[in-house]
Amino acid sequence: MLLILALCYIYFVSASVLNIIAKRTADNQSAQIEATIGDLENQYFALSQSITPQEGSVLGLTMVPVSDYVTRPGSLGIADSVPKQKI
Repeated sequence: MLLILALCYIYFVSASVLNIIAKRTADNQSAQIEATIGDLENQYFALSQSITPQEGSVLGLTMVPVSDYVTRPGSLGIADSVPKQKI
């Protein structure tokens, strides 16, 4: 009976230690991934600031003259033209 209790104690202590090690490893990996994501976000924002309308036209993009939006004041849909400055 004492042997079984000692074996259970050793098992649970070793399982706890292994779980702590796994948690620390996961925390370290998570921190590395977060740092990588932060670097990628910085690169994205830097690149998005460098895009100009002239570069867009080189890629074949054009400006949209007027946008039509649908609103629902009730159960009916109404097409509404909104100037670009009001968005």
